[in-house]
Amino acid sequence: MKNAQEVWSVALERIRGDVPLESFELWFKPLRAVAWEDGTLLLEVPNKFFSDWIRDRYLGRIETLVSEAAGSPSGLKFQVAHKLQEDPSATFLPEPEPPAVPEAGERTEDPFDPRYTFDTFITGPANRFAEAASRGVSNSPGKLYNPLFLYGAAGVGKTHLLHAIGHQMLHKRPRFRVLYASAETLVNDLVEMLKDNQPGRFRQKYRAADALLIDDVQFLAQGDKAVSKEEFFHTFNAIHDAKKQIVLASDRPPKDLGIEERLQSRFEWGLTAGIQPPDLETRMAILKKKAEREKLFVPDDVIVFIASQIKSNVRRLEGALNQLCAHAIIMGEALTVDRAREVLRNIITPDEQVPSPIPVDRIIEVVARTSQVDVKEIRGKHKTARLVNARHVAMYLARHLTELSTPEIGRAFGKDHSSVMYACEKIKREVATHPQMGQWITKLMEEIKESNGQTKNL
Repeated sequence: MKNAQEVWSVALERIRGDVPLESFELWFKPLRAVAWEDGTLLLEVPNKFFSDWIRDRYLGRIETLVSEAAGSPSGLKFQVAHKLQEDPSATFLPEPEPPAVPEAGERTEDPFDPRYTFDTFITGPANRFAEAASRGVSNSPGKLYNPLFLYGAAGVGKTHLLHAIGHQMLHKRPRFRVLYASAETLVNDLVEMLKDNQPGRFRQKYRAADALLIDDVQFLAQGDKAVSKEEFFHTFNAIHDAKKQIVLASDRPPKDLGIEERLQSRFEWGLTAGIQPPDLETRMAILKKKAEREKLFVPDDVIVFIASQIKSNVRRLEGALNQLCAHAIIMGEALTVDRAREVLRNIITPDEQVPSPIPVDRIIEVVARTSQVDVKEIRGKHKTARLVNARHVAMYLARHLTELSTPEIGRAFGKDHSSVMYACEKIKREVATHPQMGQWITKLMEEIKESNGQTKNL
C-alpha cells in the first residue's frame, strides 16, 4: 500500500519547478492527498472550481509526475472538501478605518501608511520587475537606480510601492529623512511659499531629504506650471548631485508625459519600470490576502468571480470586496456568487481590457534585433558571448512578461528548464549590480509591449 501523502509530496515538489510561483501557491499548495485507492491518488480540493481548473490545464502532467513518484502508472481523482459554512454574522468583521497618510515632510518614526509594505504587495508577472527594482533602491538608496521611475495605470500599485520603499528605508536607516508627496502637493507648497515670498522654505523642505518620493508626476505636465517645473528641475538636480535617492511614479512613461526635454531626460537617467494590470491569479491572490488581513471569510468561488470580473484596477478590486462584505454584514447573509453578482452589478463593467498575451517569438525578435544577432542563432547552440547574453536576456524577459513555466520557456528556446533558471538568475544578478543592464532590460520591455499593442492600456 503506497502512502498518499508521500507520493503527493514528491510530485508536488516537481510541480513547483514546472509552474510559475504564483500558480503553485494559489492552485497547488491548497491541495491535500487523502487516500491511495487502486492505483489512483485522491486529492482534496477546496471547491469544484479548483478541480475543473486543474483538469483543464495540468491533469496529464500531474498524472505523469504522480506515476513517477509512485513508481507505477497512476490516476488522479478529486474530492471537494466538506467544510461547515460559518455564521457570516460571526465571521465577518467591519472594515477598519484606514489610517491617515501623513503630510509630506512630517517627521515621525515612520510616517508611511502601514497597509502598504513589501510584505503586503502581491507580485505577479505584471509587476515583478517594478517590485524588484523598488526593493533594490530601498536597500541601497542613491546607488542603484537614480531616479527610479514607476509607471502604470491607476490602481495597479504604484503608491503602494512608494510607501513600501519608505517603510524599508526607515527600517534600515531610522534617521533617514524620507519625504513622500504627490506632485500636486509639491506644486501647492511652492505656490504658498512664493506667495509668502519665502522660496527658501520650499528648497529647505524638499532638498533636505535623503530620499524624495513623488507620486502622480503627470500632474506637472498639466496646464501652465513653468515656475513649478523650473523649481522641480533644480530640486531634482540638487538631490541627484548629492547622491540621494529619487523615486517618481506616474500614469505613463517619461516619453509620453509631454514635458520639456531636459526634465524627460532626467526622469530617464536611472531605471524606468512599468506595471501592467494584474493577471487572474494575481488578482485572486490580492483578494485572498486582503480577506486574510481583514479577517474576512470569503468563499473561494466568490474570490474567483470577483477576480474574473474586475481585471484592470487593484483599487476597484479591493473596493468590490469591501462593498460585498459590508453588504453581508449589514444583511446578515452568507456570501455566494449569485449574491456577489447582484451586489456588484453596478461596479462590474463589461468592457474592461487586459493586455494581450505576449508571445515568446516577439520577445526573441526584439532581443535579436537590438543585440544584432539572428533569431535562429538565439534558438541555436552557438555560444559566443554576444549570443549567450542575448539568449539569457530573452529567457529572462520571457519569464517576466509571460505566464509560461520554465519548462515551457525552455522548449521555446530548445533548452531544458534548468538552463532557463540559470539564465534568469544570471540576468537578475546583473540587473541588481549593473544599472546599464537594468536600463537595457527596461527599454526592451517597453519595446516588446509597444509591439504587442499594450501601451494603450497605460
